[in-house]
Amino acid sequence: MRTIERRIVGTILLSRDGMILLGLKDESNGGQYSGCWVLPGGGVKEGEAELEALYREVKEEVGLDISIYSSTLIDSSLTGETEKTLPVTGERVIAKKQFYDYVTNLSVDAKALRVQASDDLVEVKWMSKADLARHPLSPSTRELLMRQHLL
Repeated sequence: MRTIERRIVGTILLSRDGMILLGLKDESNGGQYSGCWVLPGGGVKEGEAELEALYREVKEEVGLDISIYSSTLIDSSLTGETEKTLPVTGERVIAKKQFYDYVTNLSVDAKALRVQASDDLVEVKWMSKADLARHPLSPSTRELLMRQHLL
């Protein structure tokens, strides 16, 4: 099986009133983290900078333009490896991933931001720190939130 390299971006979207935006991965497609709540993000395209990819992915997944806010890289040391089916060719590959995790501080309260689920998310929800413990989080989302003392 062929191995490919992937760069993955994601962000903790933190509203002024302390709410965190998470998206629910589609359970019906059986993909990675299906049925789990995750931070918005995704793969970096060829020739794209990580921050550009972050802005694009958040816009695609939750409909929010975060380019007007401050996004700060908080970690780029995490790596992972998964099997993946390439969408165009159907080829099964091993994807070696390098994660670029950001925090984006939004200068407005959550209720003032219009968001909607798209792409591979079926629902998006602003959650308080207390809410996070009551939802099934992906392992990487849980780890990042714990490291940032949000969980």
